[in-house]
Formats: sequence, structure tokens, C-alpha cells
Amino acid sequence: MPEDHRRALKAVVAEWVSSGVEVDSVLEACRDGGAHVLSDWANEPYADRLTVSSTVVRLVSECTIAVNNAFSYRSRSHTDDEDAARAELAHALILNRPHRTELAVQLGMTLSSHYVVVVLDVSRAAGNRRAVAIRGAIDSVFGRVHGAMFVLGVRAVTVLVPAPAEKESIDALVARLDGVLGASIMAATAEADSTDLARTIDFAFELITIATSLGRRNKLYRTHELVLEYQMSRPGPGRDAMAAVLDPLRDRPVLLDTITTYIKCQQSRRLASKALYIHTNTLDNRLRKVSEVLGFDIGSVVGQRKLEAAIFLEDLDRAV
Repeated sequence: MPEDHRRALKAVVAEWVSSGVEVDSVLEACRDGGAHVLSDWANEPYADRLTVSSTVVRLVSECTIAVNNAFSYRSRSHTDDEDAARAELAHALILNRPHRTELAVQLGMTLSSHYVVVVLDVSRAAGNRRAVAIRGAIDSVFGRVHGAMFVLGVRAVTVLVPAPAEKESIDALVARLDGVLGASIMAATAEADSTDLARTIDFAFELITIATSLGRRNKLYRTHELVLEYQMSRPGPGRDAMAAVLDPLRDRPVLLDTITTYIKCQQSRRLASKALYIHTNTLDNRLRKVSEVLGFDIGSVVGQRKLEAAIFLEDLDRAV
């Protein structure tokens, strides 16, 4: 097809697209036009039917490609515009802006009074794939028509799902993103009133930070799974008192390492002595010395709880 004809074809197709003509109708017109031309040419005297057929097939193919390209571009543009509008609405919701209702009406969406907040660390995913993958994952779990929105940042994405949302749906969303992004994702979720989204998002980010700092495996964490660690990490006199439990051992690194290893081995003498490369009798002697230095029975339930809390805070402070 000559270049000027190709440009004219693209212009006509673009006009059809902007006029709202359905893609199936345009493709059908291409096929019907090709059949009509083929019929006329084939009836011409001395016509080379093979040449005529191949020419018509080539022309119909070029028309079909032009139509598909034009409609694909429109579809991408429409999706990008809708994603941008949904992201703007999500920002307005998070910041509790007064125009959030107006934005929702423009999108044909109904705002929920409660949302399930899902924060995902997607920093290891390829940047140019993330938005498309996230949108596709949300659509695959909740369907094309849903009230879920997402905000994509540099390192994380925040998804807002109207409550109530089934636990299985949130799990499926994270599992889907694991697959399409090609990386195991660290995520946290919590439910919030629509006027308290910002605080809940910060809370979810803190859960991710705690899980990451403590070397926990990548997965979706819910509040109850990290509530103790979260509460212990809050600043205050109680936290300071727990962290100070190990202070008498600061100048006794061997004893500090011994009790830390022993507690992390769940008070197993066999595992702790193996990890420290010492005999169990040597371990027992060190543990007795630790009790003397700390001034309480490390074998009691209360003593073990003190040590577990102190060692957790030690790990958290070291990681952060």
C-alpha cells in the first residue's frame, strides 16, 4: 500500500475511533470490503486470480493492523486516564479532602465508610511493570467493576479495598502480585474508617518495617501477627525499662552472647551449646553467672519473659 494511502487509512480509522464506532464493526467492514473487491477483480477478463487474491489479502491485513493499533491505543489511553483518576480519588480519601465525593461521582463510584488497607513493598519489582501488574491483579481478584483503588509510590503501593473484604480476597491479591511481579512481597493489612486512612497506612508501613527489621519472611502480615512486636517498639518508660534489662551484661560480651543465643534457641541447652560451640556444662556455668549478674532467676517464667522482650528490642534497635 502506498504511504499516502496508508496515512489516509490511519486518519479514517482514527476518526472512527473518536466517533465511538465499535472495533468489531470496523473489522467487519474491512472484511466485507475485501470480499467485495476480490469479487469485482476476479470477474475481470484475463485476471490473474492468484495475484488478485494475494493483493486483497495484503490490503485487508494492513487495514486490520491499522484498526487494531488505533483501538489498542485508545484502550490504553482510557485505562491510563481511569487509573490516574482513581489514584487522585485515593489520594483525596487518604488526605480526607472534601472533593473526594465529587471525584467519586465523576468515576461512577460509591465511597465506602470503611476500607481494608493493604500496603505492599514492591521496591524489588521492575518499575515499568508495576502499575500494569497491580491494576491487572486487582481486576483479576475483584473483577473489572469494583471500588478498589491503588496509589503507587517509589517503593510501595497502597491498595484501598471497600470493606467488608474477604480475607481470602486479600490473600489472593498479594499472591497474584507475587506471581506477576516475579518477587515475594512483604505486605501488611489493616481495616480503617474512611476518615482514618492516613494513620492506618502509617501503621501498616510500621508493621512492614518491623517484620523486615526482624528478618521475618516475606508475606502478608495482619495486625494480630505483629501486635506484640509493634507495642513493644513504642517509645516510653516501659520500653526503656525492658531494654535496660541487659545493661549489666554490656561489659560482659561472652555472657551477653550466651544468654541471647540461649533464648533464641528457645531455652534448649543442646541447641544453644551447639550454636556456641561449647559443652553443655560450660553453658550451664555461664547461665548461672548471667543470673548472678542480672539479679534474677533467668529460668523462671517471669525471667524468661524479661529476657525475650529485652532481646527483641535489642534486635529491633540494631536492625533499625
